[in-house]
Amino acid sequence: MRYFKLLIGGFALLGAQLSFSDTPMGVYYQMQVSDPGAVVAAMTEFQNSETAKDREVTVTLKQIISNGTNPATHAVSVLYQSAAHMDSSRAALAQSKDWAKMQRAMSSVTTRVSESVFRTTGITGGSADNITSKNPVHRYISMNVRDPGKYVEAWEKLQSSRPGDNGASTIIQVMAAGDMGITHVVSISANSMADLMSGGQNDAAWREFLTSVRDIRDVVDDAIVVDLMAWGA
Repeated sequence: MRYFKLLIGGFALLGAQLSFSDTPMGVYYQMQVSDPGAVVAAMTEFQNSETAKDREVTVTLKQIISNGTNPATHAVSVLYQSAAHMDSSRAALAQSKDWAKMQRAMSSVTTRVSESVFRTTGITGGSADNITSKNPVHRYISMNVRDPGKYVEAWEKLQSSRPGDNGASTIIQVMAAGDMGITHVVSISANSMADLMSGGQNDAAWREFLTSVRDIRDVVDDAIVVDLMAWGA
């Protein structure tokens, strides 16, 4: 995935909540799944349908490995090229029999836990090119950030100390998440659980970072997930 480099007044991007219609954005669904095989079958059938062929949407099915008391067992991320692309894609699905069939199949084996709308920010660490596994592992730290500018400044300082990082990370802005109280998510990705666990999340630079942001953000959720299947761009 390519992240847009948005240079908007230094670190003001996250705090300003400006509307960038061309920024990639998406929806993240968390679900409690009773039959994972049926979910894979339903999603695969739809992604191979005529409806999905020309959507140019990136869809990823994820298994949630650890997320505390959250009952969700799986998640689906749907990433669009822009807000306008999201509008046109969702409008096309409203008339699709393929989409309706998948929704019926999914509803019988899943219970929706949450959904949130997000957008990419271009504020990254490492490189997405480092992620070569078909089943990468991610740590998603969901937060309520009260001073986004200060948080990003601390984040950039942390990333500058990791020139040899073999993973990838990014800050995601959450546009809407119901009553969960989430404004941003830090995504830390690696090719395997072993790589994720050895990715410098307990060294001196990480501890300094945590200390510097302690009073400006609250962690709402901390989850580890693995990508099971991905379709699209």
